[in-house]
Amino acid sequence: SVSMTAATGSFTVTSTGTFAMCYRASGGSDSVEQSAFTLAVVAATSATAVTAISPTSISEAWATTIRLTGGASGTAIFIPSGSSCATATPNVGIDVSNNGIFTVATDGSYKLCFQATGGSDSIEQTGITLTVIDPTPDTVVTAIDIVQIIQGTSNTITLSGTFSAGDLATFSLQGTCAATTPSADVSSGPLTVSFSTVGFYELCYRRTGGSDSIKQSAILMAVVVTPTQSNAISSISPLSITVSWSTPIRLTGGGSGDKATFAAQGSCASATPDVTLDGNGDGSFTVASMGNFDLCFRKSGRLDSVKQDGVVLTVIAATPSNMVTASSDNTVTVSTDISIALTGSSTLIGGNDRGIFAFNCASATPNFDTSTSEIVVNLASTGNYVLCMQKHGGSDSVQQTGITLTVSAAPMAGTDPVAVFGDTRREFSLPPGVMHALLKAPDMLLHGETFEGGGPWEQFFGRVRVSSPDGLRWLELRIKPDIAKFNRTRAVRGAFETLEVIASGTDPGAAPVRLHGPGARIAFEFLGADIAFRTIQRNHNTRNPMIGRARRECMDIAGHSLHLFICSNSATEYYGVWRHLAIQYAHLDIAVNEVHNFDAVEGLLPELWGVRPMSEETAARVVEPKPQPDVSAGQAATFATGKTTTTTSPDC
Repeated sequence: SVSMTAATGSFTVTSTGTFAMCYRASGGSDSVEQSAFTLAVVAATSATAVTAISPTSISEAWATTIRLTGGASGTAIFIPSGSSCATATPNVGIDVSNNGIFTVATDGSYKLCFQATGGSDSIEQTGITLTVIDPTPDTVVTAIDIVQIIQGTSNTITLSGTFSAGDLATFSLQGTCAATTPSADVSSGPLTVSFSTVGFYELCYRRTGGSDSIKQSAILMAVVVTPTQSNAISSISPLSITVSWSTPIRLTGGGSGDKATFAAQGSCASATPDVTLDGNGDGSFTVASMGNFDLCFRKSGRLDSVKQDGVVLTVIAATPSNMVTASSDNTVTVSTDISIALTGSSTLIGGNDRGIFAFNCASATPNFDTSTSEIVVNLASTGNYVLCMQKHGGSDSVQQTGITLTVSAAPMAGTDPVAVFGDTRREFSLPPGVMHALLKAPDMLLHGETFEGGGPWEQFFGRVRVSSPDGLRWLELRIKPDIAKFNRTRAVRGAFETLEVIASGTDPGAAPVRLHGPGARIAFEFLGADIAFRTIQRNHNTRNPMIGRARRECMDIAGHSLHLFICSNSATEYYGVWRHLAIQYAHLDIAVNEVHNFDAVEGLLPELWGVRPMSEETAARVVEPKPQPDVSAGQAATFATGKTTTTTSPDC
């Protein structure tokens, strides 16, 4: 008589026993017993099947094992006291020992709905009530009086906080509170503990009436084999730093994971080492007041703070910004030694004070001694520098008010051609294909020949000659015409890749000699100068080490009057689809790195630099300067036709 929907029907059987299933297919009129099935009907679950539960109070949202006396092998559920068991479905299985694991999501009072073994009902159990309370806070315990104990020793630990009778606590290894059962009644006094395992321990706490185990956030205790020793650190470096300035300090004896701090003398017991050291014992420390400070140290894996014997850090006042009031020079040439005298009050500048010229004092470390009458400066980059000072015993780097140093490029002639010296910059033009006198010095002459690039509006040096004053001995550099075809696998080993170098006058009456490669040696007596050839490597600190597949090359010549470089270079203003022109217009750059006496040199370049009066002939070579890009915005310094003036690095 029960109709089935989707193979499901609701049946009520009025007596206990074993029953057969009689079935009729849809549309039929028979009643056929189904031989494979029987239904066992048991007595209704008793309202007193479960006589007691333990515990009777648990924590909200915490999986808790509850013992149901008389509930073995049944199923159960706790529902709010105002709800009906008739609409509840018991879903927690009770094992043969009467235990089941229950999680109740919200606090309140709950009744027990139970279903006996083999049953399908849900019967409220008389006299059974479960109380669910809020979770235990993680801030009940605010402090403990001992944070580190020795392995295997018995210790009495006093907890601080507000406790209730029946509150429980226990220490367990860090990260294990969820699986730990608090067992010591904290309301009865201090805890007595002893641990056999070294490590960090957290305090697990349970409020009275709860069933959870909550780690107390402010509490951590270390169990160690030995505490931090008072002689763990034998020395520090430096011994003195500047107040309120982050300073790297090496702690000899320290290692990775160790911690340290500097505290007022005699206060290490209440200090917390908070600077973590690296594997070398290094850490960065900032001390906010002046004076002498103890080193408070903590070995890795410990929670103590131990004063280190004989280790004291002195913290001094910040370096004043007016230590230096004047400088003998404010303009120098790049990569050139120059002596500078610094002036300041004797009350401000003392022995072993240090300084440095830098772009930014915050990232600079003063390294030259200012107690001498003069300092020697050699700066490798052009730009505007400031003077950074550091008092003896300090660790800061303070910009000195009004003291600047402008570092200018070496006087040079490069592409375009253009002559640059300090703030003086003049573009000039020479008839191409003709060797022109560029510079005359007491011990050498410099000539150069230009070629046109895309048209008469742009020129490049293609041939440069350095000769003795009488012109009988000379070295001539030419840019190779076939650089675009260079193939390293087919090239002769050790040969020049971008230069052709010819020497004449090595022997009276002998024909000029073509040098093989950068390994060639030129005797000092040949031109009265030291001469070396250098190949620019890919890893050198220069923007363009290559011309196509070939390496750039330089001749470095240093005589009594001049020190100069002549280097091959590509026409870097051509790139992208015009990249082939960068190689086609490969050329020579000339950089005069040092002039011993400007009054002793003459010719086209000194006149263009502005160190010699300009003749009418030189003035006729000067062309209108082309607009310059905004190099402060990070662009490359190129000219209207795109040609870059390159100052070669010392690695050339």
